[in-house]
Amino acid sequence: MDERERLGMVAQTALKTVTPSMREIAEEAGIAYSTLRAWSAGNRFPSPEGRAALAKALRRRAGVLEELAGELEGAAE
Repeated sequence: MDERERLGMVAQTALKTVTPSMREIAEEAGIAYSTLRAWSAGNRFPSPEGRAALAKALRRRAGVLEELAGELEGAAE
């Protein structure tokens, strides 16, 4: 795989990471999909534990995005 193809894959991964499905976020957070949907719709509200689990999953995803952005940025210079 050449550098162009590798960076294309990095961009593809970044785009998939930034637009996850609610199912993916629920799985990453260890929260039932139906629960996450209810939170999203405003029908239920997350417990402190649920908020912490969701925050942890989102922070992990943000870290991955930061790494991918740095790799793309570095290649652009």
